[in-house]
Amino acid sequence: MRTNSLFLRSLPFLALALIAPAAVAAEEPIELRPLGPEPHPFTTERGRFAVEFTPVTYTFNRREPDGANVRSHSVDGHLLVKYGVLEHTEIQVGADFHVWERERDTDTGQVTTSSGFGDMTLRLKHNLVGNDGGDVAAAVMPFMELPTATGGVGASGIRGGVMAPTAWEFAEGWSLEWTPSLGAARNGDDDGYVFAFQSTVTLVGELHDGIDAFVEFESIVTSERGDPWVGLIGIGLTFELDENTVIEPAIHFGVTRSADDFAVSLSIVRRF
Repeated sequence: MRTNSLFLRSLPFLALALIAPAAVAAEEPIELRPLGPEPHPFTTERGRFAVEFTPVTYTFNRREPDGANVRSHSVDGHLLVKYGVLEHTEIQVGADFHVWERERDTDTGQVTTSSGFGDMTLRLKHNLVGNDGGDVAAAVMPFMELPTATGGVGASGIRGGVMAPTAWEFAEGWSLEWTPSLGAARNGDDDGYVFAFQSTVTLVGELHDGIDAFVEFESIVTSERGDPWVGLIGIGLTFELDENTVIEPAIHFGVTRSADDFAVSLSIVRRF
């Protein structure tokens, strides 16, 4: 049993050893593509890795759409690994490696706390245009979310859908990004699926060489009867430390009762 366990734990490293020669072979000089947190329409260069690490996202909410007087806090960390398998195609594997949630009913004083490993995400992104330059870029990105969470911190059932991240540089130092997404999610009774449409529009402006500011609006609606519309506004900065490293602090505010009051996050993206 111990021998089998050691063999299974070694499989990821064996896979990496097989992939590594391709990554080394791809180290010839190439034009590097824009780098940043997902979603965006650009893929990782063929044979190279990129890691998106969000060590902490803190979310607070004090309002519930059903009128319940609940205060909720959550802290989670996320890791996303990307690999360029073809010139314009990459695969992505991600997961919330730790999730902590706490809810307090201010009427009764009851406190509920849960923590554990989160759900896993699998994605395939294929760039359609603008991967290596141009004013317009677009990609298609099908995704699947697997119910791997422990401790009651994730959703049940497999979810999936497709995103279509786009970017348009309409003036020097200014760009507009739009990412529509259509997917299937579990309904409120957890006995079936509903359609979920999510749209994020982001305006990005260059403040200084290597420093961008952005403001975005995110909207989520579902096909479930009576399900409220979720709307959020976000602002943040993107710092390009070097050609292979980007950090991005951001804060989002809910503009509808069904949205979280605010969330603060820090993302680090590194290309290898």
